[in-house]
Amino acid sequence: MNRQLRFATFLAPSIRPVYEAVAEYVGRELGCETTLVEGSSFADFAAGKHDIGFICGLPYVRLAAEERPPVELLAAPVLEGERYGGKPIYFSDVIVRAASPFRTFADLRGRSWSYNDPDSHSGYGVTRYHMARLGETRGYFGRVVEAGFHQESIRLVRK
Repeated sequence: MNRQLRFATFLAPSIRPVYEAVAEYVGRELGCETTLVEGSSFADFAAGKHDIGFICGLPYVRLAAEERPPVELLAAPVLEGERYGGKPIYFSDVIVRAASPFRTFADLRGRSWSYNDPDSHSGYGVTRYHMARLGETRGYFGRVVEAGFHQESIRLVRK
């Protein structure tokens, strides 16, 4: 019987072609059908609705810490580019419009902040960690918006 592997991506839509290529490659190598969908719930992933998931580090750590972990790490990317130095290093960038006068994080006090979702390490957790290190727990930003994913945050900054 030809089994079908169900892939789900919980990451930014702009990198979907990468995960499509991975799913197609795995299917070719294993001689099976593959599908790739946009994941909408880590609970569904943990319950086995998807066989393989492309997820952010924070949800993985949370799932792996469960008493009976529903996930197993297969691979983690090492990104190309001088910035990464060939190492599995992680960055989270703060962006502003190119014409913005803001140059430091302190310049953002009282301004609008957009993050993708609370389960994102780069789009939420790292900022919260930074704020805690500054001793800032509430009221730093004038308005906070949950955008849903990175590209939507970028669109909101452009707008």
